[in-house]
Amino acid sequence: MRQFWDKHKTITRYYETLTRAVCERWRLTQMEYDVIMFLHAHPQLNTAADMVRERKLTKSHVSAALATLEQRGYIAKRRTDTNKRRVELFLQDKANDVVHAGVQAHRQFVRTVIDGISKDDFAAFQRVFDAICANAERGLREAGVGDCTNADTNTKPTHSPKDDDTCSK
Repeated sequence: MRQFWDKHKTITRYYETLTRAVCERWRLTQMEYDVIMFLHAHPQLNTAADMVRERKLTKSHVSAALATLEQRGYIAKRRTDTNKRRVELFLQDKANDVVHAGVQAHRQFVRTVIDGISKDDFAAFQRVFDAICANAERGLREAGVGDCTNADTNTKPTHSPKDDDTCSK
């Protein structure tokens, strides 16, 4: 099992290496970059609570990133007419170049990590990975963590990365 965690770190490190160039070019933190790419990939999930829930991010980190991104003109916040407490987030035109570069970095990541893996092998991997994630979620619930909205973990894949052209990981 230790080998799994070591290899997981390798995959994460490679992804961060590819996205680091985008972050450096636009002077973004990894969290700010992740927020921009999440809003691009999931425009229907456009609240801070959505990001925390879906990506299992820390509320304070998302909040800090959103404040900076709003100040720098990458996102806009709007309260809804029906629920004044609900603040929706929208990417601004200024984010377009970041998104384009991020999509290119993600495509390179996907091309590299799935190179030589057949569709059948990937489907088998996905089934096993989904089962591992479901077991971990159950373990968190049993430990009283609930939906683990403050964990800094990635969500499981829901489709083949060959079909994905965004950084929605």
